[in-house]
Amino acid sequence: MALDQDEIIRRFVERYNSCQVAQFTIVRWPDREERGQKACDAYAIAPSVRPLAIEHTNIETFRQQKLDSARFLKVCGSLETELKTAFPFNINLIIPTFGIRAGIDWNGIRDRLRAWLNMNVAALPFRYTEHQIEGVPFRVGIWKKDGPGRRFGVARSTPPGLDANGELIEIVTDALKSKNNQLQRYHSNGNETVLLLESDDIALMNHVLLYKAFLQASASIPTPNIDQVWMVETIKSEDYCQFICFDGPDSVMEQVNLPQWQLGKRHADYWSEEIRQEKRRMHYSAPPDEVSE
Repeated sequence: MALDQDEIIRRFVERYNSCQVAQFTIVRWPDREERGQKACDAYAIAPSVRPLAIEHTNIETFRQQKLDSARFLKVCGSLETELKTAFPFNINLIIPTFGIRAGIDWNGIRDRLRAWLNMNVAALPFRYTEHQIEGVPFRVGIWKKDGPGRRFGVARSTPPGLDANGELIEIVTDALKSKNNQLQRYHSNGNETVLLLESDDIALMNHVLLYKAFLQASASIPTPNIDQVWMVETIKSEDYCQFICFDGPDSVMEQVNLPQWQLGKRHADYWSEEIRQEKRRMHYSAPPDEVSE
């Protein structure tokens, strides 16, 4: 079962309590109590230390990802369940991101995909192939693999031309701006402010990508009202979350993060070089400008 925001925050407090002496308890949910005001999501206290003002936000890997995910699940979620063990081999159906648009017959697309798969998959070679199915407004990819067991899954391909890295930096920048303003009064009143960045994109996102986006975003805007930033990795429809501290007390980061991740201010030079090299690679891999004759 997927974890909701409240449960994620509760588990964060448990994880935070496990890596330092103070034991915090959530005593308020201000955002629900103070409608119409810039309130944090949860407020936790512990004896003899500053209270925690905790704010949670979801981070998309690229813009409109949540909308596309909702449409994807609407069309393909039941298809994956129906065909879970329908074939005596492993089949992955790949559809393009943003392929399922408003104004088209979503049920009809699902029916045509199901019918085509049942009729044609057995004759396909054991490799990746692409197909244009009649009545489906996008090309699909099929990975057919031989091996033990049987499994059918549906996934999405990254849209061509998408600068996911650039969009991610913009998305994190917008989140930092918004949440810095939202947490201002808590920080001014002496509370320790914590921002949780949740990503449930296990296909395209990982802590390295989000950390580099966070570093570049935070370098471009001041965030004096945010004391700690954490990533929360979740998986849709599963009881799972992992916490990674991007910015916080050294003692906490040492307890939470694996040493080989090299996160935190003490490793700033390493990440500056990583980002510089990445920008250089992107520059040299970019296609040359068209030359008109």
